[in-house]
Amino acid sequence: MKPHRAPDGTAWFESELLPSVGVRAAFSTRAGGVSLPPFDGLNLGAHVGDEPAAVGENRRRWFSALGLDPSVPVGIRQVHGAAVVRAGPEARGHGARDWDSALADADGVLTVERSLPLFCLSADCALAALAAPGGAGCAVLHAGWRGLAAGIIERGARELAAAAGCRTEDLRAFVGPMLGADSYEVREDFAAALEAAWGPAEAGRFLRRRPSGGTHFLFDSAVARRFEIAGIAPRNVESAGLCTASRADLFFSHRTSGGRCGRMAMAVWIT
Repeated sequence: MKPHRAPDGTAWFESELLPSVGVRAAFSTRAGGVSLPPFDGLNLGAHVGDEPAAVGENRRRWFSALGLDPSVPVGIRQVHGAAVVRAGPEARGHGARDWDSALADADGVLTVERSLPLFCLSADCALAALAAPGGAGCAVLHAGWRGLAAGIIERGARELAAAAGCRTEDLRAFVGPMLGADSYEVREDFAAALEAAWGPAEAGRFLRRRPSGGTHFLFDSAVARRFEIAGIAPRNVESAGLCTASRADLFFSHRTSGGRCGRMAMAVWIT
């Protein structure tokens, strides 16, 4: 993962793995932008209560810094599920300016079209970009714990491979910053839901119960495991390894802000 910064202060990270298969993926930070507190910085979320004009300017700055036309990217209305939709040429610009015009209620979007960037938003959840060999297709997935438990990673990999005409084993992935285990304390009903979805033994691998009390979710490890289950080897998955909650200078965090904050984005496109 490589850091970048534009002259206006807009900062982001880019995958160093995905360009090898003809795809670029970028993860934004809160640095730069024009939004005021509590969305201060480069808030790219148009559904969190920020001024629409500020979000529009932030998106213009970020997409332009990536060399993209800000009117073209395709977004989805994320619902913490496992639905994945396909974007064709007719989807151009859906969700680029606002939440209501986004392509669909889903948590993953894929395309085989060149010059059609895709993006998802987050402020603690995992965002993952997927790439097929030879630039044959790309996808971006939003994986909160509910979507993760419901199979968003496996479904996204399977559907991108089918659309691009390759095997899931051939895919590459880039996972952005997410909520780290030290900050991800959960209730017992969370643990019970995870055990119901994956079985007690599998879920137990990612629930760390402390002797002093409290249970923490090993989110990054769980995401890595779902990629393995999807058939993508660890060597083909690039992870940021950064916690959104512990780096308030770089990232928005829903957990530490009390629920009112901006959003980062993961964008992916075929070069």
